[in-house]
Amino acid sequence: MNENKKLNVLIVDDEEIILNLLKKALTKDGHNIFTAVSKQSAFDIFSKNTIDLLVVDKNLSDGSGLDLVEALRNLDFDGEVIIITGYSDTDSAIRAVELGAFRYIRKPFDLDAIKMDIERALETSRLKKELSVRTKQLELTNEELLETLQKIKESEHRRIQTERLASIGYLSAGIAHEINNPLSLLAMTIPYTTLELNKIINNDLINESGEQAKKTIEKLATNLELTQEAVDLLMLLATDLHSLGRSDNSEPQQVLMADIVNSALRIVRHKLKRKAKITVDIPDQISIMGKQNRLIQVFINLLTNAGRAIKEEKPDDNFIKIIGYKDDKDIIIEISDSGIGIPKENIEKIFDRFVTTGLEKHEGSGIGLSIVQELVEEHKGRVEVKSVYNKGTTFTVIFPESGTRPTLPPPMSKFIRRDTPQEFIRAKRFILFIDEQLDHLESYNKSFGQMHNVIVCTSNEEAKKIIEKKNDEIDIIVTDLANDSERFKDFYNSIIEKYTFFEKHFICTSDVEFVLKDSMDSVIPVLVRPFRPAELLASIYRIPPRRITIDE
Repeated sequence: MNENKKLNVLIVDDEEIILNLLKKALTKDGHNIFTAVSKQSAFDIFSKNTIDLLVVDKNLSDGSGLDLVEALRNLDFDGEVIIITGYSDTDSAIRAVELGAFRYIRKPFDLDAIKMDIERALETSRLKKELSVRTKQLELTNEELLETLQKIKESEHRRIQTERLASIGYLSAGIAHEINNPLSLLAMTIPYTTLELNKIINNDLINESGEQAKKTIEKLATNLELTQEAVDLLMLLATDLHSLGRSDNSEPQQVLMADIVNSALRIVRHKLKRKAKITVDIPDQISIMGKQNRLIQVFINLLTNAGRAIKEEKPDDNFIKIIGYKDDKDIIIEISDSGIGIPKENIEKIFDRFVTTGLEKHEGSGIGLSIVQELVEEHKGRVEVKSVYNKGTTFTVIFPESGTRPTLPPPMSKFIRRDTPQEFIRAKRFILFIDEQLDHLESYNKSFGQMHNVIVCTSNEEAKKIIEKKNDEIDIIVTDLANDSERFKDFYNSIIEKYTFFEKHFICTSDVEFVLKDSMDSVIPVLVRPFRPAELLASIYRIPPRRITIDE
């Protein structure tokens, strides 16, 4: 056998004849053989070596071989196991299966047959190792791919941001004109208003000519209304431009589609108003979860595209219509224009990058519609298009009302060390579980009730009564934070003030990450849902029991 393929076999049996027989037979096959006559000696060997296969007698001089297997499993031993027994019973056979035994063999056994079983078990162990190596390689490759994907996403985000800024640049001249109009109005009305007010104040105009003063004040009121309108328009434009240009790091929020479309329309209106009559019909209550700046970019691109498709500046003859409505499950926005339309052969290509929509030359980078599609899909939506050449085009943007994102359980933490005594690991605990969710308590009973003494309750008040009666028995308190760390701290302090033993005997569960410290500034373990029962069991085994009680 190739030296690199040698595997480690631990044989545990209190009959030296069987030990020597198996050791001699397996050594010839090139394996590294370790032997032990008791659970404790087996544990000592395991703590210093990586074992691929455990061959163990069910009945040893210092206890059960099945208990040894369970203890090693708790120490993350994932190698193969062969159980040998002088007599078998249903309960031990079932337990062997639960512990993941490869074979359950009765004495007397045929040496050739058991050698074949051992070879098969070792081959399985070898394949598991190879699978583990390949899995690690795939995980590394996956990490590299994720890094590459992240870089691609960052590049895409920069590209979209660049397109947004390019849109602002393309529209800047018109926006400057839109801003110039209210600024000119302010430049005229504010000095006039100031001058007239000074006349009233300085010349005592009200007392000398009440009628004339009334007319002057009415005129000032009209001017102030125009001034307010100009200021409102400037503020809206400033808000729209800020929304469009800000970073993409914000979380999705509930946004009204009418506000999104109107923001986009204010930015591009100067490009459209000379070409077509613009109508908007979107109910105020229609909303989705989304990012405001990205959604504004969607409709800036679609409205700009509609304006470019209308070649003649004849607003009385052309139209751009924006309508919104909700069907059974979707939010739908349609943008229709009376432009040149899209030839049939180009319909399937319009969302490709660097493809323009019309036959005639016009401004445009050819990536606006590809960005529209990407941003809509980012919001779990889709874009559809219908067009008749020389008659017009309708883009339909469809968003789902809501969406969910699946969560994956975190990787299981490894808490137990190899030098932890097996009796300590296997010792039964008395565990108090506190959780408002009945399904969680049911799961705790099912997962831990057979191995440990378990008692459950749904509130801190109920827990205090239980602790008052059984404080000298309870080893560990497992409590759910319910996303309220302050309430837990009050409960924790009230318990350890009266029963100091529990200071290091708390484990917390939570739906979100928390960092908790006790009065001695030690970190209290917090397991974030969803977690595996084995992860909670590992945390439990870190905490020493009041007394060592082990069922043999």
